[in-house]
Amino acid sequence: FVKVGTRSSQLWKDLLEKAKVAVVPGIAFTDPDDYIGEHFIRVTVSVRRDLLERSLNRIGKFIERFSQVAVLR
Repeated sequence: FVKVGTRSSQLWKDLLEKAKVAVVPGIAFTDPDDYIGEHFIRVTVSVRRDLLERSLNRIGKFIERFSQVAVLR
């Protein structure tokens, strides 16, 4: 697990727009008053292996770049 420093409710939008990967913010699976879900995203693994690997690589590259930008701020 990697700490990115942003809420999942923003991260899913960034991943969709910039990495072209759809994920679900963890907050969608928790009580609205419980913000624990803001620290996680969910991905589906019910796709072809090559598509899953490509998507996970895109997420990894995005997180790497995003984390470096966050450190520089």
